[in-house]
Amino acid sequence: MNIYEEKNYHWLTEEKIFIKESIAAGKIVIGLCLGGQLLADAIGGKVTANPCKEIGWFPIRLSGRARQSPLFSFFPENPIVFQWHGDTFSELPQEAECI
Repeated sequence: MNIYEEKNYHWLTEEKIFIKESIAAGKIVIGLCLGGQLLADAIGGKVTANPCKEIGWFPIRLSGRARQSPLFSFFPENPIVFQWHGDTFSELPQEAECI
């Protein structure tokens, strides 16, 4: 599914509202893969088609700031995670941090 398929997945609309309300309430909100795209869209970012689909096991890199956070302290140095998506986000608001 994609974040713009609300007609097929009605819960996406409610999920985006919940994300916005959580941020407004001062909650820490982390989104990975579809969650990252939903989060980016909810805060005014731009979600677009990736030049190619990413399907399979791929390494990820956490930013230095993310590595210092206790939220990610248990991650290995170079985690390899399963990914299956064709979209990405290319623009985020200035106050957002891509981890």
